[in-house]
Amino acid sequence: MQGLVALYPDELLAGEAMNPESPRRFLFIDDEVRAGGGELDLLFLDQSAIPTLVETKRAINPICAEG
Repeated sequence: MQGLVALYPDELLAGEAMNPESPRRFLFIDDEVRAGGGELDLLFLDQSAIPTLVETKRAINPICAEG
C-alpha cells in the first residue's frame, strides 16, 4: 500500500475533500522518515509547502497477533 500511495498520491489522498475549489496536490518527499522517536511511513508536501504525514497500517499485523 505504501508504494501505491507514494506513486499515486493525488488519486489516493483526499486532496479534493480538503478544498474542492483548489484541491491539494501532493509531492512525495521520502519514506520511512525518522520523526518524534519513531518512523513515519510517507512524507508529502502540498502546493503550499504544508507537510502531509501518512502512516499505513495493515488490518492484521502478524507481529501484534503473536503478543
